Amino acid sequence: MNAFAKRYFTWIALIYLAFSLFSYLENKTKIFLFLGFALIFFAAFAYGLHSKNKNLTIVSILLALAALAANISADISFLHSKSIAEKYRDVHKISGYVREVSADRDFMNELIVKVEGVDEEEASFDIILVTEFDSELSRGDFFEATVTVIPMAEYSKLEYLRNANEYKYPVIAVIENEDDLGLTEGGFRLSVGLASLNSKLSARLRVGLGKGAGELASALLLGNRDLLSDSVLRDFRRAGIYHMLALSGLHVAILMGIFELILKKLLISKRVRVIILAILSAFYIALTGFLLSTCRAMLMLWAVYISYLVGRSRDAMTSLFAVVCIIVVIDPASVLDIGLQLSFLSTFGVIASSMIGAHVPFIKNKRKDDTVLIKAARGAVSLLLTSLCVFVSTLPAIAIYFGEVSLATFISNIVAGFLCEAFMVLALVFLVFSRLTVIAAPVGVVAQLLASALTGCAELFSDIPKIMLSLSYPFALILVFTLFGASVVMFGIKLPKKWLLAVPIICFALLFAANVCIFSFSRSDKVTAEYIIGDSIVLSSNDGVYICDISDG
Repeated sequence: MNAFAKRYFTWIALIYLAFSLFSYLENKTKIFLFLGFALIFFAAFAYGLHSKNKNLTIVSILLALAALAANISADISFLHSKSIAEKYRDVHKISGYVREVSADRDFMNELIVKVEGVDEEEASFDIILVTEFDSELSRGDFFEATVTVIPMAEYSKLEYLRNANEYKYPVIAVIENEDDLGLTEGGFRLSVGLASLNSKLSARLRVGLGKGAGELASALLLGNRDLLSDSVLRDFRRAGIYHMLALSGLHVAILMGIFELILKKLLISKRVRVIILAILSAFYIALTGFLLSTCRAMLMLWAVYISYLVGRSRDAMTSLFAVVCIIVVIDPASVLDIGLQLSFLSTFGVIASSMIGAHVPFIKNKRKDDTVLIKAARGAVSLLLTSLCVFVSTLPAIAIYFGEVSLATFISNIVAGFLCEAFMVLALVFLVFSRLTVIAAPVGVVAQLLASALTGCAELFSDIPKIMLSLSYPFALILVFTLFGASVVMFGIKLPKKWLLAVPIICFALLFAANVCIFSFSRSDKVTAEYIIGDSIVLSSNDGVYICDISDG
């Protein structure tokens, strides 16, 4: 069975991922999932009786098994999370170390910690630690604390990590008084050592490049996005380039590209380069804390390396679905991680754009006698196509988590993309040669200028009036998910009529634009209270979204 050339595995992985997602979201209405599983199973059985194509019969049966496996893995994860929440409810004395600082504010911190002991008994699980004061805990710190353990579903103050993380971090450990927290000495942990190295490299960047440029370099190279100010994060989000701050395939590809260029200049053979780059990519993923988006990028990179070493061709779409499926099999709750979802969807868009571009004559027909103007035009069209496909493919996640999208994303991604790549290269050069003033000084100056240009670009697009488009109007979600489903169907199989690949994009653009125009003229100018988070209320109007402090009543 030629599962890769025919993209059979794409369909199997898609069913597994979809049923994994719905198994968590609809855990109380399992009847719909079992009906879906039964439908797939009986369809596969009926097809097997009448079809002479054994490959498709096997794939149909595997689709049914994938749906069943997704339900089972989600149930196991759910029961495990529920047992932890029931066992450790109320007040306990815990010990462990900080794995990640997710939110650092003046009045409240949110951290992901590894618990190694509860009431002087050994334990091993991850939870979210909330300090209702400005604690000095940082990544890699060992601590002991007296905490109140609350199931996540019952805790209302969590802001940054709520989403659907009750399956991955089922309980919240709350420290109300600073006296209940103390730092301790811990033994060697590889993750702690890497976190310490990450902190030292980050400090070197901030000292050498200055506060603004250093914090941006630390976020782009090392994943320390929590160092950036709220205004910078807001500008990047409103400009439609927020994804550049989340480590993913873009960052891994840039860094590995630099290392490959260096190794090539050292006249190292291709096979040896592949092995070295695989090791370097694994180290980089560990250094940045095994973020799921970077793990996805690393596994896809390894797929390229392995295909070269074994001398086999590979299919990018199959590789994408396969590596995400592997991650979800290892960690079922990761299917709910927004970073992994956006990484998967944006990569899907990039691959889809390359498949469309391969059948667009103006993009694919390159000639030696092309003028500079034609080459520039071809490159611009290709970039716009990629930006459009990424925009469309990420809309489902953006619609669910943010409820609005930046209209500047088509242009801002192209402009900021060049600045981001150049800045990352110079920041890495500065970090490597920071001890050599002769090299570090001029590189640092140029890097600071690029950092200012990148943040200035984000601020420029962010300040454009009405740049954010709300996705809360009628039929928006229907259009978004219909488009994504059609795109998966079109790109998940190999069609004999290649021009059909552009149909979902064209239809969506027309329907989406028509719906926006109709709704924009019909809606009234009013302010709506969307939801309340802790002491903040989120309001939306025609002009934007506002977060208001209501702690004083």
